[in-house]
Amino acid sequence: MPFIANPDAWEKSKSVEELAFVRQKLFAYIGQPQSDKAVSVLANEVVEQLLHNVALNQLADDKVWYSNWLDSNQYIGLLKQRSKHFALPSGIHHWEVDSNHCFEEIDRKQLRDVVANLHNAAFKTKYHSIINKRGMNSRNPLVPTWWKDISTVLSFDPSRIAKLYNLQDVIAYYVSEFQKLDRSIRNLYQAFLNEADIIKPIQEYYQGINQELIDKWFTYKADYKTNQQGFLVELIKNTTKKIAVIVGDGVRWEIANAVAEAVDSTYEVQKQVMFADLPSETEHNMSALYMGNNRVLKLQSDREKELVQLTGKEITFKKLVDTNATTQDPILVLTYKDIDSAGEKLQLDAIKLFAEFEKVLITKIEEMLRAGYEEVHLVTDHGFVLTGLLSDADKLEVNIEGNHSKSERYIRSVEEQHNDILWSIEKPYEQYQYVNVAQSDRPFRTPGVYGFAHGGFAPQEVIIPNFKFTRKENTQPALQIFISNNDQLKEVSGEYFKLKLATQSSGNSLFDVQRTINIVLYHNNVPVQTLEAIDIQKDQVWDKEFGFNGKNEIVVIIEDNNTKEKLDQVTVKKSSARDLGGLF
Repeated sequence: MPFIANPDAWEKSKSVEELAFVRQKLFAYIGQPQSDKAVSVLANEVVEQLLHNVALNQLADDKVWYSNWLDSNQYIGLLKQRSKHFALPSGIHHWEVDSNHCFEEIDRKQLRDVVANLHNAAFKTKYHSIINKRGMNSRNPLVPTWWKDISTVLSFDPSRIAKLYNLQDVIAYYVSEFQKLDRSIRNLYQAFLNEADIIKPIQEYYQGINQELIDKWFTYKADYKTNQQGFLVELIKNTTKKIAVIVGDGVRWEIANAVAEAVDSTYEVQKQVMFADLPSETEHNMSALYMGNNRVLKLQSDREKELVQLTGKEITFKKLVDTNATTQDPILVLTYKDIDSAGEKLQLDAIKLFAEFEKVLITKIEEMLRAGYEEVHLVTDHGFVLTGLLSDADKLEVNIEGNHSKSERYIRSVEEQHNDILWSIEKPYEQYQYVNVAQSDRPFRTPGVYGFAHGGFAPQEVIIPNFKFTRKENTQPALQIFISNNDQLKEVSGEYFKLKLATQSSGNSLFDVQRTINIVLYHNNVPVQTLEAIDIQKDQVWDKEFGFNGKNEIVVIIEDNNTKEKLDQVTVKKSSARDLGGLF
């Protein structure tokens, strides 16, 4: 790799004998007689020969060179650059190149074939194994991530939809199978949003399958019942545990499912389905979560006041991003509005941000569990549909009888509607008596930008997560470590304070004779000092002096070095009284 990256520097580092030996081998590799050509020219020709062999599946002893290059974090950028500008041999068939190749041009040619043959069963049968192998190749960093999603789309079999015989069948099928297709389509929008010739055929293929599901879903609409009304009231009223509830806005099932799969395996997740109320929009369904009884309040602050009153409990309300390891309120309700907010403002462009939103959820769920919360719940008000790249002709145009108000995915009306497009549901709100939703994932014709929408009755909008995360039961006892001088730290005179730790063992187990911990000091929720990997022995009394360093309050957290589980916490406050140094 150093030879290829900087041949002149490599040459200067070698002896005459080494250079002669290497040049002999490399000239033999490129099939040329030895000459005095510059080492930089030789290096370039070696790379050309290597890429030629990759393209024609002719790697032999040089396979180890190629593998090492793919595995090199330092030099992978150079391989990407060289392969991008490499002229593929004439007459090469792009489906015959090995799936471990490094050529963007090959990927793009294959992709265009896929897009042109989405409805061609023979093509999919012939090439899907190649596509799947390419997509599952996690060792090659030059494999585009979208191949895995293309593989999901091609392998998806919609024939099962016809065999869903009731609402519960549709729900189970959606959360176990169809949500995977939804996620892959969202990923493909992110990859090809600005390439209509690629994404539009994929979008139309997906919409055909999705409409089959929606048609089946609407067949059983009379059996649908929301379980969202008053959810937070009942959860908080009946809990005796320290809990944190993340109330997301627009966290549809596939997002929550991906978050659950990515959360550290030391935690467990219990997945239940929540059925969103209608219309599946924020004001209505946040009110359902916080209050119930079909009441609707416009302001979040009013909903929070109602929740406190209805539960009779002290609840701390925060934005999810404002929590950290020092958070210890017994009942937390945490709002996370980024997904819906970005979607409504940026429409399809918001998709590029969703991976970061998922990382926030993963990080905060783990952080709350490590901080000592016995349960962390993830719920939401509604999901969403991606309406995609649309022309005016793709949007729904309906005739509404009487006074009405039209939104992107639902219409409120004074009168009940009677037509083949709409399902009219009695839902009084202000001067309107009915909510009308369409048997489609397409939006109604309204002013504004399209792409990201909710409010309707598609499975993606109303089958939403009700997930509970907990810590797995530890079958092995661990040495308990705690702060033994809590009372003395509540008010400290002077510029220094002493932290004392003690232990408590559960018995004579070999697993609780020692524990390795970290000590983290926070000020204003920001870590200011960390002591890592401190070994504490059974029955040991440990102490250390720390300074305030000009601060009046320090939060000290003791955590397990391995799991980062919080073991104890204390807030150390500097006394406002003068330290008289023992004069009295």
